Amino acid sequence: MTDLMPTGPQALRNLADTYEQQARVYDLRLWRSRGERSTVAEAFRHAASIARQQAAKLERLAKQLGEDGRGS
Repeated sequence: MTDLMPTGPQALRNLADTYEQQARVYDLRLWRSRGERSTVAEAFRHAASIARQQAAKLERLAKQLGEDGRGS
């Protein structure tokens, strides 16, 4: 049953994917003249980027803790 629950990094990546999907929706609905992107869509893209960065940090930390635990 626990296999259905994503790990911390995977949950953050899923959240980032959701934010990217929302950004695409807002790009379509709020497209501006001269091809400018929606600022709402850009905010979602920025949030997705931060979520991916945090996922990478969590994976590095887990790897470091795992290696330190084995070496002791």
